[in-house]
Amino acid sequence: MARRKKSTACSKVLQLMDQDYSYQKALKKVLKEDKRLSKKRLEEELNIYI
Repeated sequence: MARRKKSTACSKVLQLMDQDYSYQKALKKVLKEDKRLSKKRLEEELNIYI
């Protein structure tokens, strides 16, 4: 299976988690910054890395 590049939003959530944000707080912050993002799609992508 080909590996895809992480989206910017996914990378931001993971970086925030590295800075001691909880998953939910990091997700909420990134979604708030860009209203066009789909929570469902972002969570599906994050499931690959978490």
